[in-house]
Amino acid sequence: MKNGKIIILGIDGLEYDLVKEWKLKHLELEASSRLELSDFGVIITPLIWASMLTGKKEDEIERIFLERSRYFSKTSDSLKKKQRQYWHAALMARILPKSIKTWVNKKLLPDPFKKTSHFLKKNNKRTLFDFFKNPWNNGVPAYNKCVTSDESKKMTGIAINGDLKPLHEFTMAMYERDKKELFDALKKDYDLIFWYTSFLDKISHFYIVKKRKLMNIYLDLNTMVKKIREGMGPDDVLYIISDHGMVAVEGSLKAGDHSDHAYFSSSTGETIQKPQELFDIVTKRGTKIP
Repeated sequence: MKNGKIIILGIDGLEYDLVKEWKLKHLELEASSRLELSDFGVIITPLIWASMLTGKKEDEIERIFLERSRYFSKTSDSLKKKQRQYWHAALMARILPKSIKTWVNKKLLPDPFKKTSHFLKKNNKRTLFDFFKNPWNNGVPAYNKCVTSDESKKMTGIAINGDLKPLHEFTMAMYERDKKELFDALKKDYDLIFWYTSFLDKISHFYIVKKRKLMNIYLDLNTMVKKIREGMGPDDVLYIISDHGMVAVEGSLKAGDHSDHAYFSSSTGETIQKPQELFDIVTKRGTKIP
């Protein structure tokens, strides 16, 4: 690699179809692709971000989420077979009263987001960070970040009951904090910058049916990327990636769910087809051999 730095913008929930629909040229960069997620039994944040960092699907993370049936999101066709391996969880979900299931989930089954938040580091998994001399990240799911918190759960609960204002304020404050960390990092001498933010995913679950509000957020992200490009050196490389997008739930006027595809774009003209392929295009530009 030359003297430039690698910048990765990891935007949880960034929807490919909306970037294209709204013609957001700065987010599109020189080339973009719609990533398929068929390799994953369940489309869930820690599992997919882990695959980007290691270059392969982490089966143990998938297993942890499959066991906790109440966390199932949009699933691939392969999940039907895998669910049968965890018949005990499915049976519990069908026959136990909600109050009992809640107690069992809290007391007997660990929160899978917390359990997998530092999975890669705890298990000494080789990640793309190991290929760089001076890498930086602000916390990536499954590596060193838990994407859930009591406060975010509280704000989401209020939003479910119809009041979106607290969640909007919470997520926008998160976005501003994350942006500040990013631009501070860009001023320093890192050879790899991996920036992650989950604010878009959290608000898109509700704003996917409020397109005007969501468009304003996408426009701000587009402007942020423009500003980053203006500050890049001639040898710097920029990648933008998501773990999934967001689609409206059929028949619902209030909610969205994870889409079955993700987003990728590059300043180099490169494209990939699956999230785990990020590992190869980043590590080939590494500054050290792990």
